[in-house]
Amino acid sequence: MSFSCSGWTRDPLFDAVKIDGLDIELVGGVIGFAAGDVWVPIATYNKGRVAHWDGTNWNQEDLDPLNPPTEVDAIWGTSANDLWVAARNFSGYLYHRANGAWTADPNAPPAKKFFSIWGSDSNNLFLTGTDSSWSGNVWRKSGGSWVAQSLPGSVDWTKASMGQVWGLDSSHVYVTAALDLDSDGNDDQGVFLFFDGSTWTNILVPVDVVELSSVHGTSSDDLYVSGTLNDGSGVLYHVTDGLMTWSEAVVNPGIAGYGPVWSKYAGTVLASGYQPPAIAGSLRVTTDAPMNGTDTESVDDKAYNPVGFWPGVDGVTVHLVHIATAGVVAGFYSGICN
Repeated sequence: MSFSCSGWTRDPLFDAVKIDGLDIELVGGVIGFAAGDVWVPIATYNKGRVAHWDGTNWNQEDLDPLNPPTEVDAIWGTSANDLWVAARNFSGYLYHRANGAWTADPNAPPAKKFFSIWGSDSNNLFLTGTDSSWSGNVWRKSGGSWVAQSLPGSVDWTKASMGQVWGLDSSHVYVTAALDLDSDGNDDQGVFLFFDGSTWTNILVPVDVVELSSVHGTSSDDLYVSGTLNDGSGVLYHVTDGLMTWSEAVVNPGIAGYGPVWSKYAGTVLASGYQPPAIAGSLRVTTDAPMNGTDTESVDDKAYNPVGFWPGVDGVTVHLVHIATAGVVAGFYSGICN
């Protein structure tokens, strides 16, 4: 299979977006439902909102005008009137957009922060974060209240930093995480969880991976998982055979850990990370495919730490968002992948 991405261009209209006169430093992902209906949570470390592209302009919507979050972390939804944003302001907050308005979810679980949210549909949602006791946790909302999940006891969740939740459907859900085993502030072991619709299982991962970041794929036998090896190299695993086989599709010593991943065709992947030092212009994108091999390129001289991909509705355009570094504003990019 042939697969490549090129032509990454930065949106100058997104660069001009400000909150109360301050440049946007944080973004919490990207999602869209049409070429003129794209949503990006934005923040300045002082206030968080959501930016909406209507096909002509980036417009802003308040999540909570009286008690705005200071940071935004994730977005997911099924339409413009069924959107969820995970954010924080000293604690975790969840916001839902319905009937054209954002409201804080009064049933959100108590948490220090939320990290990632995903759903198979509007009635089956999954959420990762750190609970009120500082333990990594996963919550599920299945048509009613958020319920803390029973996670495998083989993992010390008090040492866990939770990563992305993503799935193929409600009985094929995956969560990435990292453990700080000796409490020195450094990740020491990657963790990968699988939910089959009733039970969470801790999947055995390679011993030399210290962090797992993101997951995406075309089937349960064709998943890509990104992370970092113990020597600091970025790694992309191709996971097959019902989660049994973890093959190193890409190992890149020049990338300080891979973050977002996206797979368009079976056996192909687009991933992003940054090249040390962590400065403006360090963002890199990598593609890997059987016919093209592995290719890594710089996005431009501005972009920094990637947050997420969203494949546009035309089947070839892919959007990439990143947070800011010193002297740079957060950015929104578009590229062509086919």
